[in-house]
Amino acid sequence: MTSDEYSAGPALRRVLAKAGGPELLDLLAKGLTGTDLTTLLLEVFRRRADRLTPAEVMRRYRTDRFVT
Repeated sequence: MTSDEYSAGPALRRVLAKAGGPELLDLLAKGLTGTDLTTLLLEVFRRRADRLTPAEVMRRYRTDRFVT
């Protein structure tokens, strides 16, 4: 499926506009092997986690259903 073949909701359109357009989605979905995509995502999450303070981790634990 190419970026032209899906109906992007408003949230996805917003993210793609900020992140470089539908070509990025195509690259991540089709242009990388599963292993390479996993490597990329693990590094992204590691960098995001490095920015968090312990207090922020606890706040998210209490308020974010995806953290618990």
